[in-house]
Amino acid sequence: MRRNLKFWTRYTWENAEIMLSLTALLGVLMLLGRTRPAWDVFAARVPYLLLMSGCFTLYLVNTSSHTLYIPLLIGMGETRRNILYGFLYYRLLAILTTLAACGLIWALIPGEISRQGLRHLPILLVAMLLLSALGSIAGTLTVRWKWVGLVALMIPSGIFGGVIGYTAVGDGTHLEKVLQVVTRLLTGTVWPLVLVTIVALAADGLLQHRVAMTQEAKI
Repeated sequence: MRRNLKFWTRYTWENAEIMLSLTALLGVLMLLGRTRPAWDVFAARVPYLLLMSGCFTLYLVNTSSHTLYIPLLIGMGETRRNILYGFLYYRLLAILTTLAACGLIWALIPGEISRQGLRHLPILLVAMLLLSALGSIAGTLTVRWKWVGLVALMIPSGIFGGVIGYTAVGDGTHLEKVLQVVTRLLTGTVWPLVLVTIVALAADGLLQHRVAMTQEAKI
């Protein structure tokens, strides 16, 4: 188990580098706007950029883990039960560290944006859990049907690429509009999202267990 946890911890930090790179790209696009935000406003917006990048990275990594890293660990002799626990540990570690970083930034920067962000942390946790579950479900289905993986990668990649393109065309000013839409969504009714997340997590757990117990090793 110790070797397994060490692997997933390193896996988390390696993927965090990708997330931070995407966050930096979005931040540059925001600063390229004709009307640049004040530094305190920009800093308070950074956690939202971090969350956007984190959700995208988490979804894609969860999808690809089932087709590459989990079979690899089985081939290395790790028990299937430990792999299930390790994969869950990685997901929770990635989500909690991302939210902790966002909370820390908001706590250090006074203002209405930061206060709203701190109030939104619980629903942001739900949103990240949902995307994590959806990415994992897509990964388990890909083990059986390869075309599912192609679709599962194309859709979020297209959405995220569209966001980057939209913000670039707007010289960065459009990113503010995207963040305003996200803020409005977070202040709406949250119980349907909570219910969908619970269902997705339950389905994800069942599929993960089934696939993990039948997954073939990859050498």
